Amino acid sequence: MITGKVECHTFRHSYATILKSHGEDVKTVQELMRYANSSITLNLYAQAIRETKRAAQGKVTRLVFQSAKRPSEK
Repeated sequence: MITGKVECHTFRHSYATILKSHGEDVKTVQELMRYANSSITLNLYAQAIRETKRAAQGKVTRLVFQSAKRPSEK
Protein backbone atom coordinates (compact mmCIF):
# COMPACT_ATOMS: atom_id res chain seq x y z
CA MET A 1 0.00 0.00 0.00
CA ILE A 2 1.38 3.38 -1.02
CA THR A 3 0.68 6.05 1.57
CA GLY A 4 2.91 8.90 0.40
CA LYS A 5 2.56 11.39 -2.42
CA VAL A 6 3.20 9.73 -5.81
CA GLU A 7 4.03 11.83 -8.86
CA CYS A 8 5.25 10.99 -12.36
CA HIS A 9 8.85 11.54 -11.24
CA THR A 10 8.39 8.82 -8.62
CA PHE A 11 7.90 6.36 -11.45
CA ARG A 12 10.88 7.76 -13.37
CA HIS A 13 13.12 7.30 -10.31
CA SER A 14 11.87 3.75 -9.89
CA TYR A 15 12.21 2.95 -13.59
CA ALA A 16 15.82 4.15 -13.79
CA THR A 17 16.75 2.44 -10.55
CA ILE A 18 15.23 -0.87 -11.61
CA LEU A 19 17.01 -0.73 -14.96
CA LYS A 20 20.39 -0.04 -13.33
CA SER A 21 19.89 -2.65 -10.62
CA HIS A 22 19.28 -5.26 -13.31
CA GLY A 23 22.54 -4.47 -15.04
CA GLU A 24 21.50 -2.12 -17.83
CA ASP A 25 24.29 0.16 -18.95
CA VAL A 26 24.12 3.92 -18.48
CA LYS A 27 23.70 4.64 -22.19
CA THR A 28 20.65 2.40 -22.45
CA VAL A 29 19.05 3.98 -19.39
CA GLN A 30 19.84 7.45 -20.75
CA GLU A 31 18.17 6.71 -24.06
CA LEU A 32 15.13 5.11 -22.44
CA MET A 33 14.77 8.14 -20.16
CA ARG A 34 15.24 10.40 -23.22
CA TYR A 35 17.97 12.62 -21.80
CA ALA A 36 20.66 14.33 -23.84
CA ASN A 37 23.47 12.96 -21.70
CA SER A 38 23.93 10.20 -19.17
CA SER A 39 25.06 12.42 -16.29
CA ILE A 40 21.61 14.00 -16.10
CA THR A 41 20.02 10.56 -16.05
CA LEU A 42 22.20 9.28 -13.25
CA ASN A 43 22.22 12.47 -11.20
CA LEU A 44 18.47 12.96 -11.27
CA TYR A 45 16.87 9.56 -11.44
CA ALA A 46 19.11 6.61 -10.70
CA GLN A 47 19.29 5.77 -7.02
CA ALA A 48 22.27 3.79 -5.77
CA ILE A 49 21.28 0.24 -4.93
CA ARG A 50 22.60 -0.97 -1.57
CA GLU A 51 23.77 -4.31 -2.98
CA THR A 52 25.45 -2.57 -5.91
CA LYS A 53 27.29 -0.21 -3.58
CA ARG A 54 28.44 -3.12 -1.42
CA ALA A 55 29.64 -5.05 -4.46
CA ALA A 56 31.58 -2.03 -5.75
CA GLN A 57 33.13 -1.41 -2.34
CA GLY A 58 34.05 -5.09 -2.10
CA LYS A 59 35.88 -4.94 -5.45
CA VAL A 60 37.98 -1.99 -4.28
CA THR A 61 38.68 -3.64 -0.94
CA ARG A 62 39.82 -6.86 -2.64
CA LEU A 63 42.11 -4.92 -4.98
CA VAL A 64 43.67 -2.96 -2.12
CA PHE A 65 44.24 -6.01 0.07
CA GLN A 66 45.54 -8.12 -2.81
CA SER A 67 48.01 -5.36 -3.69
CA ALA A 68 49.08 -5.12 -0.06
CA LYS A 69 49.72 -8.89 0.18
CA ARG A 70 51.79 -9.25 -2.98
CA PRO A 71 55.09 -7.68 -1.78
CA SER A 72 55.14 -9.77 1.40
CA GLU A 73 54.33 -12.98 -0.51
CA LYS A 74 57.46 -12.65 -2.67
